[in-house]
Amino acid sequence: MSRKLTIKPQDRFNKLTIIEEVEPSKSKTYGPRGYREYRTFKCECECGNIVTVLLKCLRSGNTKSCGCQRIESNIKKNKDSNRAEEKQIY
Repeated sequence: MSRKLTIKPQDRFNKLTIIEEVEPSKSKTYGPRGYREYRTFKCECECGNIVTVLLKCLRSGNTKSCGCQRIESNIKKNKDSNRAEEKQIY
């Protein structure tokens, strides 16, 4: 028997803050059951965007933000690579 994890509004997972639990998301599984329901939450990111995320993705760390963290990371990587190119002398 599995116990249900208690998640409250205002709980934080990385950059995401829980707003409310929404209708479970159904995902197709292989096997006799056919479909499985996953707990789903509406969350607000630090940047202000609202996203809907599966609880299993929040807990595992697969989802850390609305996507803004990836954009910030790419911008930083591009700036670093540009600096490296400027330093190279041929």
